[in-house]
Amino acid sequence: MNNPLFEVEPLNVLPAFSKIKPSHVEQAVKQVISDNKKIIETLCDTNNDQDISTLDTKEIVSTLENIDN
Repeated sequence: MNNPLFEVEPLNVLPAFSKIKPSHVEQAVKQVISDNKKIIETLCDTNNDQDISTLDTKEIVSTLENIDN
């Protein structure tokens, strides 16, 4: 299924609103949630075995700030 919400190249260009259907929104939200969960899981796995005092909080915060909305 072609989803107009994923067809916004270059980034920060508005999608073709007249082509968007409710199913497109649902698919896009599920995809964004899935992608963000993977990023968070990777962060947790990377830092799981470390003592909390040695965590690189700048890296964690930077990664979380850069998650696509």
